[in-house]
Amino acid sequence: MISQLLNKIRVFLQYMYTDGHITKLTLSQINYPKILEDKKIIITGGSDGIGLCMAKKCIECGAKVVITGRSIDKLKKASLFIGSENLFTYQWDVLDFDKEESSILECANMLGGIDALVNNAAFVKFNSNPADDYDMMLDTNLKSVYFICKKFIEIIERLNGFGGGKVLNISSVNSFEAGDHPYFLAKAALNTLTRGLAKYNINKNIIVNGIAPGICNASVNKVDIEKNAYEGSHKNHRITIPEEVAELAVFLLSDAANGIVGQIIGVDGGRSCN
Repeated sequence: MISQLLNKIRVFLQYMYTDGHITKLTLSQINYPKILEDKKIIITGGSDGIGLCMAKKCIECGAKVVITGRSIDKLKKASLFIGSENLFTYQWDVLDFDKEESSILECANMLGGIDALVNNAAFVKFNSNPADDYDMMLDTNLKSVYFICKKFIEIIERLNGFGGGKVLNISSVNSFEAGDHPYFLAKAALNTLTRGLAKYNINKNIIVNGIAPGICNASVNKVDIEKNAYEGSHKNHRITIPEEVAELAVFLLSDAANGIVGQIIGVDGGRSCN
């Protein structure tokens, strides 16, 4: 009884401390306009959310970027939003498992070469019967990444030799947590894949890492931070914003991070510190 009362007091004080309501976030960005100069990068699922923010930041830092997605309309809107001659778009459904090689080569042709791949395409449904969407979640979040990575590494060895390249897999804070939802399973397995690819390809100068965002105001979560950016599961009591993920992505894709290999780095406001 006493413990329950103390817990209620703690929750109330936490609410008073944060007001349970955050409507203003400030992002400090590092200014490194040439850190990705001449880098050529493919970002799957790049037409909105985290993918779009990563594309924008990479271009601001000197890279050429191809964003891919299933919707031509979304790709067109993304292109207009970024408004750069260094952005290219390519329609690609990552579940077309017989098109990995042709799609990667087409993107490389647009860019005039290839240095890095960011696997950001994802699919999740939390408010449905998991059995109905199990295959879709496993195929999108894990199977597609597996085969795209394998083909990308094969192609980059052929094109770049020991010049190597980088792979960055976008995971989730859910990958660190126990759960029986297919999304949790897929992202946990993705972390294992990321570390395995890193281990067995670093000798080819191919560097593989991952980022695990927390609860984020990306399209998958439909969070309106203009109304409330509070997130109780994060130790800093606020949502993660896509721009924060993009800042880390730029660093990991740069040569400044070449000593970081096989790591899954959380951008989750401390949620994974349990």
